[in-house]
Amino acid sequence: MRMWKLTRLATAALVLAGLAVMGTLIMTGCDDESANAPVPAPSPSTPPTSKRATSGPKIILNDVNLFGSFTDVTGPVTPDLNTAKVIQTLPVFNHPQSCTASLDGKYLFVTCSGVIISQILGQSVQYEQGAISKLEIDADGRLRVVDVKFIDRLHAPMGIAVLPTATAKFPAGSLFVSTGTTAALDAKGDQITDVTKFNPGVSIFDPGTGKRLGFIPMGPGRAVAKAINHPVLAPAGLCFDSKSNLYVADIGNTGKDLNPPINNARPGIVRITLANIDTYSEDKQNIKDQSSVAFTSVRHQPAAIFYSPIDDALYWTTCDGQPPLLGGVFRIERDP
Repeated sequence: MRMWKLTRLATAALVLAGLAVMGTLIMTGCDDESANAPVPAPSPSTPPTSKRATSGPKIILNDVNLFGSFTDVTGPVTPDLNTAKVIQTLPVFNHPQSCTASLDGKYLFVTCSGVIISQILGQSVQYEQGAISKLEIDADGRLRVVDVKFIDRLHAPMGIAVLPTATAKFPAGSLFVSTGTTAALDAKGDQITDVTKFNPGVSIFDPGTGKRLGFIPMGPGRAVAKAINHPVLAPAGLCFDSKSNLYVADIGNTGKDLNPPINNARPGIVRITLANIDTYSEDKQNIKDQSSVAFTSVRHQPAAIFYSPIDDALYWTTCDGQPPLLGGVFRIERDP
């Protein structure tokens, strides 16, 4: 099934890597080496469950002044298109991954993945220790924290976006959040390898109350997995296009660490049409509509994804290339 036509590849290797590191430094307080540390594969001589993380995050602040070069602006803020100004810093998040504004523009929602840095495993996710923070947006752009853990006890919340158009089940403005990456450390610091402990997919919440409204499962044996002939294992970036179709980027790199391993995962982008969001939230496959779910396999491992109405195209980032290509930005035109 053709999903989109690949039109152009634009890589910004060192620039993107630098921006990614800077974003990590400013928002999370981690040094660049630990923030990008890879998760090594299990040793053949050591069972995966024997892996143990160090207690608490490993944070190194000796070589970098995180906030010394930034000064918060006091008083009214004057818009300036030529100069970026930091008007506020809020170092209150636990490894923020993505954010989105409510449809009315009054609130900002931030996904906090619950990542820790272990000396053995590198970057890892604590099981069900993620959250979504809710902040109020003032008239001058400053943020006021409403609740750092507005929605709590989530596993690996990553991408987040608001539903532009209502469905029969979900009102416009509902929060769609990619959750459930099949990789985590338990409370003891051991790596979880049982895939049944995870439930990768898209969680849907009420932006006013935080109540869970529904879920689109994408893991092994689910309707979405059957439609695209493989499971989604590491849902990351998430967005909607101009027709309110849903896109989810799957990093797809966690299957080898499961026991038994899942080897048929594929990095790529899943699209669910607006008309079929309700169907797949009920874990039902629409076999009559061949366009209900589509999958595009992509190079490298897609993370953040963004829809641009200016050129009616999708952009996504990767950070898994080999030197000197440390990352890239890819673009495809949206299929009508």
